[in-house]
Amino acid sequence: MRWIVYSLILINLAIPVYFLVISPEESSAVASETPVRPDSGVRMLGQDVAESYQGKKLCYALGPYKASVDVRLAQARAVELGLTALINEIDSEQSTGEKYRVIVPPLPDREQALRILRELQDRSIDSYMINSGDQTNGISLGLFSNQSSAITLQKKMKSLGFNAVIIEQRKPVLEYWIEVREVSRMDDRVQSLVRGRDKAVSWQLVSCDRQGGSAR
Repeated sequence: MRWIVYSLILINLAIPVYFLVISPEESSAVASETPVRPDSGVRMLGQDVAESYQGKKLCYALGPYKASVDVRLAQARAVELGLTALINEIDSEQSTGEKYRVIVPPLPDREQALRILRELQDRSIDSYMINSGDQTNGISLGLFSNQSSAITLQKKMKSLGFNAVIIEQRKPVLEYWIEVREVSRMDDRVQSLVRGRDKAVSWQLVSCDRQGGSAR
Protein backbone atom coordinates (compact mmCIF):
# COMPACT_ATOMS: atom_id res chain seq x y z
CA MET A 1 0.00 0.00 0.00
CA ARG A 2 2.87 2.34 0.75
CA TRP A 3 4.11 2.37 -2.87
CA ILE A 4 0.62 3.31 -4.07
CA VAL A 5 0.61 6.34 -1.77
CA TYR A 6 4.05 7.39 -3.03
CA SER A 7 2.89 7.03 -6.64
CA LEU A 8 -0.14 9.26 -6.06
CA ILE A 9 2.06 11.91 -4.44
CA LEU A 10 4.46 11.90 -7.42
CA ILE A 11 1.59 12.17 -9.92
CA ASN A 12 0.10 15.13 -8.04
CA LEU A 13 3.47 16.89 -8.14
CA ALA A 14 4.06 16.16 -11.84
CA ILE A 15 0.76 17.58 -13.11
CA PRO A 16 1.41 21.23 -12.01
CA VAL A 17 4.95 21.04 -13.38
CA TYR A 18 3.59 19.93 -16.77
CA PHE A 19 1.14 22.82 -17.06
CA LEU A 20 3.66 25.40 -15.83
CA VAL A 21 6.65 24.36 -17.96
CA ILE A 22 5.79 22.04 -20.83
CA SER A 23 2.28 23.21 -21.78
CA PRO A 24 3.19 26.90 -22.52
CA GLU A 25 5.92 25.79 -24.94
CA GLU A 26 3.51 23.54 -26.81
CA SER A 27 0.85 26.26 -26.82
CA SER A 28 3.24 28.79 -28.37
CA ALA A 29 4.30 26.24 -30.99
CA VAL A 30 0.69 25.57 -31.92
CA ALA A 31 -0.06 29.29 -32.06
CA SER A 32 2.89 29.89 -34.38
CA GLU A 33 1.57 27.25 -36.78
CA THR A 34 -1.97 28.64 -36.86
CA PRO A 35 -2.63 30.15 -40.32
CA VAL A 36 -3.62 33.80 -40.63
CA ARG A 37 -7.22 34.22 -41.73
CA PRO A 38 -7.69 36.28 -44.90
CA ASP A 39 -10.00 38.66 -43.02
CA SER A 40 -7.66 39.17 -40.08
CA GLY A 41 -6.35 42.47 -41.45
CA VAL A 42 -2.78 41.18 -41.68
CA ARG A 43 -1.14 41.88 -45.07
CA MET A 44 1.10 39.14 -46.40
CA LEU A 45 4.70 40.02 -47.27
CA GLY A 46 4.98 41.13 -50.90
CA GLN A 47 1.70 43.02 -51.28
CA ASP A 48 3.22 46.35 -50.27
CA VAL A 49 6.13 45.68 -52.62
CA ALA A 50 3.71 44.95 -55.47
CA GLU A 51 1.80 48.18 -54.91
CA SER A 52 4.82 50.48 -54.75
CA TYR A 53 8.17 50.76 -56.47
CA GLN A 54 10.97 53.10 -55.43
CA GLY A 55 8.52 55.04 -53.29
CA LYS A 56 6.01 55.55 -56.11
CA LYS A 57 2.44 54.29 -55.93
CA LEU A 58 1.70 51.77 -58.67
CA CYS A 59 -1.60 51.35 -60.49
CA TYR A 60 -2.96 49.19 -63.26
CA ALA A 61 -4.00 51.15 -66.36
CA LEU A 62 -6.22 49.73 -69.11
CA GLY A 63 -6.26 51.40 -72.52
CA PRO A 64 -6.05 53.21 -74.77
CA TYR A 65 -9.74 53.55 -75.59
CA LYS A 66 -10.78 55.73 -78.52
CA ALA A 67 -14.45 56.14 -77.59
CA SER A 68 -15.76 57.39 -74.26
CA VAL A 69 -18.70 54.97 -74.35
CA ASP A 70 -16.33 51.97 -74.47
CA VAL A 71 -14.22 53.15 -71.55
CA ARG A 72 -17.32 53.80 -69.44
CA LEU A 73 -18.57 50.27 -70.07
CA ALA A 74 -15.21 48.93 -68.88
CA GLN A 75 -15.40 51.23 -65.85
CA ALA A 76 -18.83 49.80 -65.01
CA ARG A 77 -17.44 46.26 -65.14
CA ALA A 78 -14.63 47.25 -62.78
CA VAL A 79 -17.01 48.91 -60.32
CA GLU A 80 -19.17 45.77 -60.27
CA LEU A 81 -16.09 43.89 -59.06
CA GLY A 82 -15.61 46.37 -56.22
CA LEU A 83 -12.66 48.17 -57.79
CA THR A 84 -11.91 51.88 -57.76
CA ALA A 85 -11.91 52.70 -61.47
CA LEU A 86 -10.96 56.22 -62.55
CA ILE A 87 -11.14 57.43 -66.15
CA ASN A 88 -8.25 59.54 -67.41
CA GLU A 89 -8.40 61.56 -70.62
CA ILE A 90 -5.04 62.05 -72.31
CA ASP A 91 -4.16 64.20 -75.31
CA SER A 92 -1.83 62.04 -77.38
CA GLU A 93 -0.31 63.72 -80.43
CA GLN A 94 -0.43 61.15 -83.18
CA SER A 95 -0.01 61.27 -86.91
CA THR A 96 -3.37 61.35 -88.66
CA GLY A 97 -1.82 59.53 -91.62
CA GLU A 98 -4.06 61.59 -93.91
CA LYS A 99 -2.53 65.03 -94.42
CA TYR A 100 0.78 65.86 -96.11
CA ARG A 101 1.60 69.51 -96.78
CA VAL A 102 4.16 70.58 -99.38
CA ILE A 103 5.77 73.93 -98.60
CA VAL A 104 8.66 76.18 -99.44
CA PRO A 105 10.41 76.47 -96.05
CA PRO A 106 10.23 79.83 -94.23
CA LEU A 107 12.33 82.57 -95.81
CA PRO A 108 14.49 84.96 -93.73
CA ASP A 109 11.97 87.81 -94.12
CA ARG A 110 8.61 88.69 -95.63
CA GLU A 111 10.08 90.48 -98.66
CA GLN A 112 11.92 87.37 -99.83
CA ALA A 113 8.84 85.25 -99.23
CA LEU A 114 6.71 87.62 -101.36
CA ARG A 115 9.27 87.47 -104.17
CA ILE A 116 9.16 83.65 -104.27
CA LEU A 117 5.36 83.74 -104.06
CA ARG A 118 5.17 86.03 -107.14
CA GLU A 119 7.48 83.71 -109.06
CA LEU A 120 5.25 80.75 -108.26
CA GLN A 121 2.06 82.55 -109.20
CA ASP A 122 3.62 83.79 -112.45
CA ARG A 123 3.98 80.10 -113.34
CA SER A 124 0.33 79.48 -112.43
CA ILE A 125 1.31 77.37 -109.43
CA ASP A 126 -1.28 77.42 -106.65
CA SER A 127 0.42 78.83 -103.57
CA TYR A 128 -0.09 81.15 -100.63
CA MET A 129 2.05 82.66 -97.91
CA ILE A 130 1.98 81.28 -94.38
CA ASN A 131 1.50 84.18 -91.96
CA SER A 132 1.50 82.46 -88.56
CA GLY A 133 2.90 79.53 -86.62
CA ASP A 134 6.21 77.73 -86.94
CA GLN A 135 6.18 78.06 -90.74
CA THR A 136 5.69 81.86 -90.87
CA ASN A 137 7.12 83.33 -94.11
CA GLY A 138 6.95 79.93 -95.71
CA ILE A 139 4.81 79.21 -98.77
CA SER A 140 2.20 76.47 -98.90
CA LEU A 141 1.98 74.60 -102.20
CA GLY A 142 -0.65 71.99 -101.45
CA LEU A 143 -2.24 69.67 -98.90
CA PHE A 144 -2.67 65.98 -99.74
CA SER A 145 -4.21 62.93 -98.10
CA ASN A 146 -1.95 60.69 -100.17
CA GLN A 147 1.78 60.80 -99.48
CA SER A 148 2.71 59.76 -103.00
CA SER A 149 0.88 62.80 -104.42
CA ALA A 150 2.84 65.05 -102.08
CA ILE A 151 6.11 63.45 -103.19
CA THR A 152 5.19 63.96 -106.85
CA LEU A 153 4.60 67.69 -106.28
CA GLN A 154 7.80 68.00 -104.28
CA LYS A 155 9.83 66.51 -107.14
CA LYS A 156 8.12 68.79 -109.66
CA MET A 157 8.90 71.91 -107.60
CA LYS A 158 12.53 70.91 -107.22
CA SER A 159 12.81 70.36 -110.97
CA LEU A 160 11.61 73.97 -111.39
CA GLY A 161 14.29 75.22 -109.02
CA PHE A 162 12.19 75.71 -105.89
CA ASN A 163 13.12 74.22 -102.54
CA ALA A 164 10.14 72.16 -101.38
CA VAL A 165 9.68 69.95 -98.34
CA ILE A 166 6.88 67.71 -97.08
CA ILE A 167 5.41 68.18 -93.61
CA GLU A 168 3.18 65.48 -92.18
CA GLN A 169 0.26 67.09 -90.39
CA ARG A 170 -0.38 66.07 -86.81
CA LYS A 171 -3.26 66.77 -84.47
CA PRO A 172 -4.08 65.85 -80.86
CA VAL A 173 -5.95 62.57 -80.46
CA LEU A 174 -7.92 62.03 -77.26
CA GLU A 175 -7.30 58.70 -75.52
CA TYR A 176 -9.13 57.23 -72.54
CA TRP A 177 -7.57 55.05 -69.84
CA ILE A 178 -8.97 53.31 -66.77
CA GLU A 179 -6.83 53.52 -63.64
CA VAL A 180 -7.25 50.84 -60.96
CA ARG A 181 -5.36 51.20 -57.69
CA GLU A 182 -6.16 47.84 -56.08
CA VAL A 183 -3.01 46.25 -57.51
CA SER A 184 -3.04 43.22 -55.18
CA ARG A 185 -6.47 42.17 -56.50
CA MET A 186 -5.61 42.37 -60.19
CA ASP A 187 -4.98 38.74 -61.04
CA ASP A 188 -5.51 37.33 -64.54
CA ARG A 189 -9.18 36.56 -63.88
CA VAL A 190 -10.04 40.08 -62.70
CA GLN A 191 -8.08 41.68 -65.54
CA SER A 192 -9.96 39.55 -68.06
CA LEU A 193 -13.36 40.40 -66.55
CA VAL A 194 -12.71 44.14 -66.66
CA ARG A 195 -11.28 44.04 -70.17
CA GLY A 196 -14.20 42.02 -71.50
CA ARG A 197 -14.18 41.78 -75.30
CA ASP A 198 -12.08 44.91 -75.81
CA LYS A 199 -9.20 43.39 -77.78
CA ALA A 200 -7.56 46.68 -78.79
CA VAL A 201 -6.62 47.60 -75.20
CA SER A 202 -4.14 46.15 -72.74
CA TRP A 203 -3.17 46.33 -69.07
CA GLN A 204 -0.04 48.18 -67.98
CA LEU A 205 1.48 48.46 -64.51
CA VAL A 206 2.46 52.12 -64.20
CA SER A 207 3.16 54.83 -61.69
CA CYS A 208 -0.16 56.31 -60.61
CA ASP A 209 1.04 59.83 -61.37
CA ARG A 210 2.12 58.81 -64.88
CA GLN A 211 -1.39 59.11 -66.23
CA GLY A 212 -2.41 62.62 -67.20
CA GLY A 213 -5.80 64.08 -67.96
CA SER A 214 -8.74 64.29 -65.61
CA ALA A 215 -10.26 61.55 -63.48
CA ARG A 216 -13.98 60.96 -63.84
